[in-house]
Amino acid sequence: MKLRVSVRSRFTTLGYQLILLMLLFQFSRLLFIGFNQALFCNISWHLYPIYLVNAIKYDIAAVCMLNAPFILLSILPFSFCERKWYQYLLMALYAVVNTVGLVANLADIFYYPYTLKRITWSIFDYLGTQANMSSLGGEFLLTYWYAFVLLGLLIGSLLWFFRYSLSKLKKTRRELDYQTAFGVWLLMALGTYLGSINNLNPFGESLQISDALDDVEQVEDAGIVLNSAFTLLSSYGDDSASTFRWFSHKSKRYQQENSDPTMWSSSYWKALPGRLSGV
Repeated sequence: MKLRVSVRSRFTTLGYQLILLMLLFQFSRLLFIGFNQALFCNISWHLYPIYLVNAIKYDIAAVCMLNAPFILLSILPFSFCERKWYQYLLMALYAVVNTVGLVANLADIFYYPYTLKRITWSIFDYLGTQANMSSLGGEFLLTYWYAFVLLGLLIGSLLWFFRYSLSKLKKTRRELDYQTAFGVWLLMALGTYLGSINNLNPFGESLQISDALDDVEQVEDAGIVLNSAFTLLSSYGDDSASTFRWFSHKSKRYQQENSDPTMWSSSYWKALPGRLSGV
C-alpha cells in the first residue's frame, strides 16, 4: 500500500522554522550582551565571534528540547498533516513552546546582573516562597515595560514567519510506502533526541551546563555561550543545579550558590538600571 507524502516539502518547511529559532536565540544573546556589557568589559572584542559560534551547540540543544513534539508532529507521514487545521495546530504549539524559551532568555537580561549566572529550574522553587510576587511583578512591568514590547515583537515574528514558511509546503506529489515513511520518521526522532542531549553526536557525552567552561576563556564569560532555555531545561531534576553549582570540580571558582532574597525587593529593581549602565 502506498502512502502519498511530500517529503522534501515537509523538511524544507521545517528547516525554515527551526533556522528562524536559531536566529532568534542568537538575537536574544546579542541583547543579553548589549544590556550587560558592563559585566563583560574584560572580554577582548575578537572573542565575541568565537563565543557566538561556540554558543550554537547550546542553542541546538535548547531548540531540540523545546520543539521535540513539534518536530515529530510536523513530519508525520499522513496526508491530513497538509491540511490547514493541522498546520494551525502546529503553529499554536510552535508559538507556545518557543515563547517559553524566549521568555527565559529575555528574563535573564535583567536577572543575570544580580546572580551572574543563567537561570535554572530552582528559580521556581524560590519564587514559590515569595508572598509579594504580585506587587513586585507589577513594579517590574512598569519599570521594564519595553521587555514585554520586545517579547511581543519576537512572538509576532514567530507567527508571521510560520505562516510564511507554509508557502514552502507543497501538495503531495511523491509516493512512499508506509515502511519507508515510518523509517524516515524514526530517523528524525533519533536526530531530535541526539540534538537534545549531545548535538547529533551519537558517540559523544550528553551536553551539560558545565561544558560551557570549555568554550570560554574565563568562567565569567560562560553566560554568553549558554542560553537560559538550555540551562532551565537541563537543570530540571538536577539537585546540583538547584544550589546554583553550575560548574563541576573543573573550576575552583564556583558561582554564588544561593540567590539573595533582596533581588525580589523593590529597592533592587529601582537600583538595577544604574547597575546595568555601569554606574
